[in-house]
Amino acid sequence: MDRNELVTSRCGAVRRLAVFVFIVPCACMFDSDRRATADVTLRAASSYVFRGQVMTDYPVLQAGTQVDLPTRGGGGTTFAALGNLDLTDRVGRAWFGPDHAGEFTEIDLSVRHTRSFGPVEVAAGLVHYSWANGEQFRFVPFPPTSEVFATVGGALLGFRPAITAHYDIDEVHGLYVRADVGRSFDLGGKTSLGLLGWIAWSNAQHSEWLYRTNGSALADAGLEARVTFDLDEVTALHVGISGSTIVDDGLRDWFSTRIEADNVWLDIGLTWRF
Repeated sequence: MDRNELVTSRCGAVRRLAVFVFIVPCACMFDSDRRATADVTLRAASSYVFRGQVMTDYPVLQAGTQVDLPTRGGGGTTFAALGNLDLTDRVGRAWFGPDHAGEFTEIDLSVRHTRSFGPVEVAAGLVHYSWANGEQFRFVPFPPTSEVFATVGGALLGFRPAITAHYDIDEVHGLYVRADVGRSFDLGGKTSLGLLGWIAWSNAQHSEWLYRTNGSALADAGLEARVTFDLDEVTALHVGISGSTIVDDGLRDWFSTRIEADNVWLDIGLTWRF
């Protein structure tokens, strides 16, 4: 077995171990006395931005589903899938390769276990990213990779602060930490407004992978506003506007002649809850 095969074998073993560590214990704790729920979401967006990096600057359709299984002791386990489909062959000044209209260019699979301790909510999980055309990406090939993550958050004075750390266990071995603050407002008539702000930090390995700059730095910061209309007991319509910027000047230097570092995008979609 040569070195590349050995690395591939070890990465596969790491992924299987991570799946075992996160999924098997959860499966033993499912609470059959409480009902499982499922969501299906279809969302159209004017562009796709991931951690401040423009993946495509043209419209996409994103389809997601998740199943929430209650566990003993009041916690829950969520299995989720998300697919990004390019709606045009053009991508603009972006990371994805062109000429893939009508194709799923990214599929993410994840599992998350959540538990509350009084007002504090703690979660841990695993997410696997797969890019069907990753070898054609504009700046560097993107092979599939996986991250483990952990979140600590809760409610404080009407706000919902949280901090999440992602660590790549497969290809990148990079760390990305994001702090969020959110708040919801009831607008009456089954209508609500959600606001979210965030700022993130990237270590050198993650910066090299996603921002093509080797250095630990503040990465992206952003704001999101989303209005949700409950159309009936099952269906919700949501409309959102989001914006992000690359914070660190060193990271922005790479963006300056290649991709926009400051971006705004719109989205509209439907969610069905069962």
